[in-house]
Amino acid sequence: MSGIYGLFNDINTSQELKLPHRLFGGLIFVGLIVKILSGLLNSQTNMKSAFGEATGTIWGYGIILFSLLGLVILKLDNNISPNKQFMNVPYSLYILAAIIIWIIIMNAINYKQINRKKVPPSFNVWSMWSTAFVSIITLIIMIQFYIDTIKVKGVYASIFTNNIKTLNVYVGFILFLTILITAIQWIIVQNFSVDG
Repeated sequence: MSGIYGLFNDINTSQELKLPHRLFGGLIFVGLIVKILSGLLNSQTNMKSAFGEATGTIWGYGIILFSLLGLVILKLDNNISPNKQFMNVPYSLYILAAIIIWIIIMNAINYKQINRKKVPPSFNVWSMWSTAFVSIITLIIMIQFYIDTIKVKGVYASIFTNNIKTLNVYVGFILFLTILITAIQWIIVQNFSVDG
């Protein structure tokens, strides 16, 4: 098997855990699709309704957060001390979870304002960038998360083991940009409003 499906087939876990790994990975994609579609559909319409971009963001990122938590729980091992268990999970996953919680809180606090499009147009531009960067970092972190659980064989060994340090540098840079973009969104939505 090759490609992404081959990656998921080569997970070095028991048969009972292969299905939950795939389920949580699939739910992450569902969450990304919900967020992306809610942003696209609401940017194309002029409707000012209670269901809008904030609702899609909360639901989409909530699904992603639930799935990331599920993957962390699946990674835990009873044979290892609790402190070492959480060290086995990539640090970037924790930072991504904190960013997603921050975005969910921002959208929950300003729920009506965002859904009724009473935010400056620049907020929507930064929201689009935020969605793009969260999507990219989520995909990279999923690959990084599965690197530890892949059986080292053939193509996977040469691709992943040689590039882990480079991948970590990219992950750190993209996380930094995501935090910066989310901070800009937070400042815009907290300090500026549009009457209408």
